[in-house]
Amino acid sequence: MSLRRIVLLAFLSSVSGSHYYHNIAFHFSSEIKNWTEAKDACVQMQGSLFVPKQDERTQFVMGILEVSGSEAFWWTGVNDRSEESRYVDTFDREITYTNWFPGHPPDEYNKQPTKGEVSQDCVELRRVFSNRHTTGPTDVGQFYWNDVTCDTTDRHYICEIIICGFGPVPEVECSDEMNSAYGCAIDNHMLPTSTEIMYITSEETQMTCAMRCLSQIGCHSANYDSSELSCQLISVRAENLSELILAQQYVYLSTNLC
Repeated sequence: MSLRRIVLLAFLSSVSGSHYYHNIAFHFSSEIKNWTEAKDACVQMQGSLFVPKQDERTQFVMGILEVSGSEAFWWTGVNDRSEESRYVDTFDREITYTNWFPGHPPDEYNKQPTKGEVSQDCVELRRVFSNRHTTGPTDVGQFYWNDVTCDTTDRHYICEIIICGFGPVPEVECSDEMNSAYGCAIDNHMLPTSTEIMYITSEETQMTCAMRCLSQIGCHSANYDSSELSCQLISVRAENLSELILAQQYVYLSTNLC
């Protein structure tokens, strides 16, 4: 095994595996694959290749990548395989945010995406770029987008997996600052709705109430009354925690269906 690979594995040991941001699990691979293999691996994990955006979740991922060192390159879901220069994700949704490498000064050498190279259809994240002004590749200090041929085999990858289900999700804090109650079990509050109640069942536990909603077509959330052992199945989900502050004897459950 080469010294470069040994150093790379040492860095990767600190970041490989799953890292949680609210109800999203980001899986950083320790193995290397080409782009299609990486995409399929994410699908097998019920997720998709990570697509950077101008948001906090991307800042979270970038913070983890900084620990990985400069030697690892990471596949993203961004690609222009179907139409040159039309960048989309793995669901063929067009990309509006970009963060291409701007090139080395003073002449923007190696600026991305590579002009005139139609075979480089998949986008990776990297922080080392070849530089004709130095004796070798240069670590530019942060991860940028770079287009490369999709059959390149020595790339790691990042999967984004939305966590579905009842109850608190790992790393989620249910607070008034959150824009959504999805994924959280809110003690002593109910979803204040009457017109959206599908029906009420009795002699339930919190778990059977949750399972009953999951098995009921159209049910998106439930109110469980532990004193009456009753379960209200509801066809809507709360959009914010303020909607949950009406009564005091219920536990609100969000299905967070995906």
